[in-house]
Amino acid sequence: MTIAALVLAARSDILDDEAAPYLWSDAQLTRYANEACLEACKRAPLIQRTNNVAVTAATAAYAIDAFTRQIYVAKLNLETVPLTQTTDAQLSYVYGSSWRTITGTPRHYVRRGHTITLFPVPIVNDTLVITGSSVPDGDFDVDVDIDSAYHDSLLHWIAYKAYLKTDADTYNPLKAVDFLKMFDAKFGPAHTARYDQIAQDTPKYSTLVSGRMC
Repeated sequence: MTIAALVLAARSDILDDEAAPYLWSDAQLTRYANEACLEACKRAPLIQRTNNVAVTAATAAYAIDAFTRQIYVAKLNLETVPLTQTTDAQLSYVYGSSWRTITGTPRHYVRRGHTITLFPVPIVNDTLVITGSSVPDGDFDVDVDIDSAYHDSLLHWIAYKAYLKTDADTYNPLKAVDFLKMFDAKFGPAHTARYDQIAQDTPKYSTLVSGRMC
């Protein structure tokens, strides 16, 4: 479905709001539909994207795509082995504060939000290819990016938000809670911002030991 189709489906299949004057405007339901896609992709890795980052010799830190959630693979084109995610604390433990000035062929990366820092500092120009989960971006298309098996479940978020509209004919918190539960059951519970940050910035597998960095 397109966003417009999600709105029509919500009106006809759940909200019983097909005849003007509408209880919910197109603008409201369109906003809820876009929120549904965003929220679903925050909770489950429904979209996978690959982005290229130009790497310059003697520069370690790079901005990555702001829509990237979890990084699955980060690999330099000139190398055969993907980079391993690590942390500032781990590198400082092994190399001390000087780790930021060590140069060579990058083998690891540190992520802080939307910035990725290569270690060691690269000595040649290259291209970093990052593959990971994403939230909807400017090229987002519901039909292309979200499996059709999940489209009907997106309607549950639209209904959840619709029934929270503070109007005598629309406000129904009990229905809202029921639809949110259905959405949660399909896409998983909401995460806090702190949880998301830790999940993104911490290595997926905590198996790094100093010997692996030698």
